[in-house]
Amino acid sequence: FKAYLSLLETDKLHVIKSRGINEENCTQDLVDIDITSSKNLKCDICAKSYQSELQQKVEAFSSLVHLYYKLEHEYEIPDSNADKHEQVYAVSRSFVSSFRKFVLKIMKEADSATDTSDAKKSRAASVSDIGIDAFDMETLLPWQFKSPSSEADSLNIDPSVNSKITCEHGFSNVLHNQRLVKYINKATSLEIKIFFPQIIIHEVKYCNGTIDSCRSCSNKNIAMSFLPEKLLA
Repeated sequence: FKAYLSLLETDKLHVIKSRGINEENCTQDLVDIDITSSKNLKCDICAKSYQSELQQKVEAFSSLVHLYYKLEHEYEIPDSNADKHEQVYAVSRSFVSSFRKFVLKIMKEADSATDTSDAKKSRAASVSDIGIDAFDMETLLPWQFKSPSSEADSLNIDPSVNSKITCEHGFSNVLHNQRLVKYINKATSLEIKIFFPQIIIHEVKYCNGTIDSCRSCSNKNIAMSFLPEKLLA
């Protein structure tokens, strides 16, 4: 409704200017303006396109917020001795922090901003009036667009999600380190994949009672341990 009022406000200014009316002396309310298709102030094709675009943005925004809160909770890693347990995945805490920081910024702007500068006041008023309609898809999902000034780059949002915890062989050696990784269930992992299709997935698996790591890296480290110290220097 607020988005519609914003469009009406624009149409009102257009009508006032086209009739040569002084805007300051105009007391005509929005609902008093005669808007008909014959006056070319309404286009059914544009209306349907706008509705489709708005629905897409609302769905993206809702999904971002839903994932934001799911990543807030810690997920307990299952006991290695359990015969059956739910699949558990590891995600980089660095990614989680950057992603949630970005979504929080979007939520605050959509709700209302409290900045005092004129430029930010203008932006805040726009968001406050028409909510999610003030954003475009590139603003909501910047990592999916290749823009030189992409906000995803400034926030260090990793398009692959787990690059920082992945070794050169595509596995990970830090899945046991809860300071670097956060454990999530399969459902949350799939939600992340919707936004980040290039995600490097790391499922937490056990080997001899401990969380498994990259065997290629382990073999390399073992081989290096047999080399003379002079060669390693």
